[in-house]
Amino acid sequence: MNIDASNLSFTSNGGASTTMLVTGGANSGVAMTTAGAGTITMTGPTDVTGATTINTTGTANTTLGNTGVGATTVTLNAGTTGNIVLGGVDADAAPTEILTITATNEVRRSSMSGTALEGLVFSAGAYRLGGTTNVANPFLTSRFVNIDASNLSFTSNGGASTTARGPQGGDDAKGRSRGQHNDARHGRSQQGVAMTTQEERRSDGYDEVNTTGLQHNAW
Repeated sequence: MNIDASNLSFTSNGGASTTMLVTGGANSGVAMTTAGAGTITMTGPTDVTGATTINTTGTANTTLGNTGVGATTVTLNAGTTGNIVLGGVDADAAPTEILTITATNEVRRSSMSGTALEGLVFSAGAYRLGGTTNVANPFLTSRFVNIDASNLSFTSNGGASTTARGPQGGDDAKGRSRGQHNDARHGRSQQGVAMTTQEERRSDGYDEVNTTGLQHNAW
């Protein structure tokens, strides 16, 4: 049937509803519309090619996939360099789970609390350092923290006090390594952490620290 540049309409409900409209001409197409509780059902393998929009207007819900059976797979492909975009997703003020991808591109739900180990805890939507008890989140193996040529300070009292400070790496003007001093007289290497309640700067640029009566020379 050649409708050429004309339209072909299939009506129902005494002509009040246009169930299907076939449009002719250069921009030909087919529009199927339901009325009342009517539905459009397609059963069996279905191929849709070209730019496709689903429920882009109005407020009706959209469901993809089947929740009534066991293992079914929904595959979203974006080519080799494309993107999968999720728009309009509500923010979660206290997240508990994230989506992860396996080596075969399968999406999994993963608990964020399971990603915090050995000195970290995930609580109330955030990663936090340490634990709530003296035995929580212990290290399971020996580890290094490399501060290189920087300082690592632990402050208290709103940041006004430096409770503990690690030695700074690198060499000073006298060729000595800051934070590590090779004492040739005693054949030993001195390196440590300053824990302070009172701090005093010496004339040669090194710190002399008095910690509750215990003097520690950090050089």
